[in-house]
Amino acid sequence: CEIAPHNHPMSQDDIQPNTEDIELRDQYGFPVHDEKQWTDFTTSPHTLEGLKKAWKNIPDKNNKYPKKSAIKKLVRTKGIPHEKRSEIWQVYSGARQKLVDNPNLYQTLLERNQSNTSPAVEQIELDLHRTFPQNSLYLTEEGISRLRKVLVAYSWKNQKVGYCQSMNFIAATLLLFMSEEESFWMLSTIIEDILPPDYYTDNMIGSQADQFVFRYLISKKFPKVEAHMTKSSLDSSLVTRSWFLCLYVDITPIETTLRIWDLLFIEGSKILFRIGLAFIKLNQTHIISIEDDGISLFQAIKEIPKSTYNRDQLIKVACDRIGSLSQKTIEKRRRILTAQLLEENQQRSQRKAARQKA
Repeated sequence: CEIAPHNHPMSQDDIQPNTEDIELRDQYGFPVHDEKQWTDFTTSPHTLEGLKKAWKNIPDKNNKYPKKSAIKKLVRTKGIPHEKRSEIWQVYSGARQKLVDNPNLYQTLLERNQSNTSPAVEQIELDLHRTFPQNSLYLTEEGISRLRKVLVAYSWKNQKVGYCQSMNFIAATLLLFMSEEESFWMLSTIIEDILPPDYYTDNMIGSQADQFVFRYLISKKFPKVEAHMTKSSLDSSLVTRSWFLCLYVDITPIETTLRIWDLLFIEGSKILFRIGLAFIKLNQTHIISIEDDGISLFQAIKEIPKSTYNRDQLIKVACDRIGSLSQKTIEKRRRILTAQLLEENQQRSQRKAARQKA
């Protein structure tokens, strides 16, 4: 599938970035343009030492990992150390077991389809150089090649999904931490297990349903914000759909995104809603103060995640100040809204078929 770019449109002229003025990069290869934000953003040595100490015995000496419930509080309060993220994400998401159970599938998919093409493969090729164009890894042909192989292999593994814009950003982030094969299985797990069905298919029913669920949650938890958005005729999904589709990649600063992912792979997709609601809660006074026909409101909400460098505050609000929000509650709303969307699609198809016969 193809969706509108979530930050700013890119033309072919934009593909080759100007990197001459980039003097400072973070540990992930992204340029740092504001040294003050960089100072605020980096974790102090003292905090890093405490984080490493907290995770020292995970896994234990017998290579056993505690249950998700046993590390939930640790992940919420401290996050996962950089050097352990690849391992912990894979183990707790279930991707590690998929790789063990299918040791040769990734390479087989690439070899079997080496000479084949498809609409998905063609779209992937168009998007490769638009993916993190200023990141040091993706300024190299090696980085682009790795990203291409992961996305192409997945498009052949799951031909119902094939490829959808935003999957490139997810895969590119995974490759900053792990091998191609590991990234392939993490991407598979995200799309097939963590997110609901049809998130990235052509009809995007799963993604549409989540946007209705999110707006419903806003109406229940922040009725004044809901009333203001309704008054301004704002379709919030125009802003927030990309938050969910990209799992907040390239939406929030990278360190903030990684803390969100730490929670996502332990607690599941309810975290996407909790984080979105935390953005609303932290900025509800500002949101309500904007009086216009919706354009300024749209822009204001769109800009909120980009400046969220205080990830500890965001996580605390998302986990402790949103109120009850279980995965079970979200799944129930998803089922109701997915059924409604499927029925509407069916009715539209029937009306179209009737017009064609007439």
